[in-house]
Amino acid sequence: MASKMIVALLVVCPLGAMAGSCAAGYKFKASLVNKNCTSSSATVTTCMNCCEKDVTLCGGNAVTCATGFFVDSAKKTSAIGTDAGVTNCCTAMATCANVTCAAPMGTAKTAAATTKCTGLVATCMAATCCLASDHCGAKTVTCGAGKFQDSAKAKVAWKKLTEVADCCSAKAKCSAKSTCKVGWNIKDATKDTDECPGLVASCTDAACCKPDKTKCGGNTTITCGAGMKMTAAKMAMVGTDNKTCCETTPSVPASATCTAFQSATTGAATTGAATTGANTTSPATTSGVHSLMLLIGSIATMNF
Repeated sequence: MASKMIVALLVVCPLGAMAGSCAAGYKFKASLVNKNCTSSSATVTTCMNCCEKDVTLCGGNAVTCATGFFVDSAKKTSAIGTDAGVTNCCTAMATCANVTCAAPMGTAKTAAATTKCTGLVATCMAATCCLASDHCGAKTVTCGAGKFQDSAKAKVAWKKLTEVADCCSAKAKCSAKSTCKVGWNIKDATKDTDECPGLVASCTDAACCKPDKTKCGGNTTITCGAGMKMTAAKMAMVGTDNKTCCETTPSVPASATCTAFQSATTGAATTGAATTGANTTSPATTSGVHSLMLLIGSIATMNF
């Protein structure tokens, strides 16, 4: 009696880990041996020491664009091309014709169509493209003692004889400041006369506060030794010596290695017999696209 056996051999090639990536326009250095990131966290920002400029890309070169064009940061990963990037790395500058002037700069310049901005339309500034009008934000006002030109009043129309009243506000006094940094106190003796540059939010510790020398945080003579630091909790304590004001610094995790950053997984592998959709990653963190290879082979029919 003959019998039939069907043997199916399924081979699945594993998906390699997606490697960490340098910033746009950069590539990994040829050798990463004994090179580390600046912290235990392996990120594009902390691991720039692992990377170098890729001179084949726009972001790795100092490109000089033609007149009326600018180096477009959105093209950092574009190939520089054969003309030193003039074609591939540059974009035409917007002109003031793309701008609608509004108060306090309400009238477009007559040469708007030919006045270039520094980049795309978002770089077209009112001061470049529009004529000044009679609003506080369109002129510099001499406010006088105890006052400042208030940016919150930029869109207020000023009257020539009352521009100070229209455009300026009274400077806050240090008496309006409620807190200082830990270990410092308000300068009580002069708080009613000391002026801040603007409103109360501009009242800095340097302008309005003085160190409390009975507190750790107010003692500039204390220098914590190696492996020691003055924490926020210690700064508020009464003390004038290192023993009271300093504590052991917690151990800092070892810095990540460049090789670990290079091989860091930035996306999870898709498993199963079939996949739906595509895996996408940020262009700032992906050095290439890895494929999943599925081989179904060797279906043999055996007769007995």
